[in-house]
Amino acid sequence: MRLLPILLILCTISFSNILLAHAGPPSSIIKDFQFIQNGKVIQPNSGTVILSPSTFSIRYTGKSSSPSVYASFNQKLKKQIKELHDPIITFAGTGSAASPSQLYVDTEALDLYQGWSATFETAWGSVQESKGRDEYVALKNRLATEPLIIMSGRNYSNFEPQPDGSQLFTVSRINDSLPPFKNITPLYLILFVDETPAKPDASTYLLNWTPLTVHIKN
Repeated sequence: MRLLPILLILCTISFSNILLAHAGPPSSIIKDFQFIQNGKVIQPNSGTVILSPSTFSIRYTGKSSSPSVYASFNQKLKKQIKELHDPIITFAGTGSAASPSQLYVDTEALDLYQGWSATFETAWGSVQESKGRDEYVALKNRLATEPLIIMSGRNYSNFEPQPDGSQLFTVSRINDSLPPFKNITPLYLILFVDETPAKPDASTYLLNWTPLTVHIKN
């Protein structure tokens, strides 16, 4: 008779572990990001931030060591954002090549895949090789559902640690445009935070995320 309670406890623990493997809900990290311009913090309103056409900063105040930003001019991103769902993962080496104070903005939409599909294998299988595939399978087995994979370049090396423990990304260039920024609005952003991987040398990461639209008043 004692076997049934033990099995129930084991099932509860296993189910909890699966749930813990999920990335957080889309709005869970917005509180950890601030937009700063002319010394003032500008709070998002209904998923939108309105800025003037001058230099601004994105400050991350959360606990993760790896905040990042994906930015696009492409309106298709609005539809993709509606299709995004947890869990979302990515692989190491997906940073965009940008100068320290440059926000790289893509002209395409997200490079997005529903799991390690045939399409993903064709596009990225040879790049990730067996190590990436094995890590993906191990991570997927901890999740309740097949994850989305994002391979688009993100701006993350631009965040610099600050004395107060926050990280600051000062944007003084958007692609090749210098202030005053003109004709580059709206910007469709997704703010990301990498979850700490189970192994220090892991190349596969769960992502927490939240969308945001930036309008620059000209």
